[in-house]
This record gives sequence, structure tokens and C-alpha cells, in this order.
Amino acid sequence: RMVKDSGMELCCGGLVGSRRHIVGIDVELTTTATPEGARTGGAILRRTVSRNARLLTLGSLLICGHQLCEAMVPVLIGLVVGRAIETGDVGQLALWVVALGLLFVVLTTCYQSGARFLMRAIASEGHQLRVELSVKILHPWRLRTRLRSGELLSIASTDADETSYLLDYVPR
Repeated sequence: RMVKDSGMELCCGGLVGSRRHIVGIDVELTTTATPEGARTGGAILRRTVSRNARLLTLGSLLICGHQLCEAMVPVLIGLVVGRAIETGDVGQLALWVVALGLLFVVLTTCYQSGARFLMRAIASEGHQLRVELSVKILHPWRLRTRLRSGELLSIASTDADETSYLLDYVPR
């Protein structure tokens, strides 16, 4: 695939179509040959989700547990009022306050663990994408562009971080 921009040609593994907007420049994408390993944006996003499926599943389940515990707080408060405060039983009050405390421990633990799994997936994917892009940019047959390697690496690093944050939207 070749990118033509004002007479400049760039080899890329990007999307093929009539016109695309890349880094503030409108470019025309035409197919000349399909390089091995070239991927579309959708394929990259699907791969991002599939290679982090385990962490996403664990994180999502724990975040669901957090939401369930959040929903149970008013129910448990109702039980405290109904079974301990209305009856005036101090033993029941102590029992239900401990139960409420345990619910908050579970709620907090679910959120912290779920967020940790999701952030681990995001950081890992961002790193993997940056490594892949760095290899392509620094390869001897690299992209031919007027941008220097450092500029391309900076743009690629930002794009890798933005792509990896897709994983933050999956469990929501």
C-alpha cells in the first residue's frame, strides 16, 4: 500500500480508501501491493481486545461485582433499619453494621482489583503496540516520509496509548 501526499509516497500498513486524514494531512491511499502483515484499523482493534481477553474478562467481572455491591448498599441499610433500629436490639445492630462494613470491603476490593486488571491490560497493550510500531519505524526498509524517526515514534507512541485505551471502554 502506498500513501501519496503532495507527490510524496509513504509505504504503510494502514487503511486503503479514497481519502484519509492522517496527522493533520489529507492523504490519498491507493493499493499497489499488499505487504505481509498489513492490517486494517478494525483488525488492530479486534486484536487488541482478543489478546487481552483474560485480563478484560477478570476486570469486567470484578467491576460487575462492584456494581452489584453498590446496588446492595441501600438494601442492606434497609435491613439494618428494619431488623436492628426498629426493634432496638443492640446485638442485631452490631451484626448488621458489621455486615454493612463487610459489604463495603468487598465493594472496594472488587473495584480496586477490577481496575488493576483493566489498567494492566491497557498498559500491556500500549507497550506491545509501541514495540511493534518502533520495529516498523526503525526498520531499514522503514516508512519513507519527510518526518524524522523521532517524530514518527512520538506520534506512534501517542497513537498506541490512544488505541490501548479502547480496553477501558469494553467493560463499561
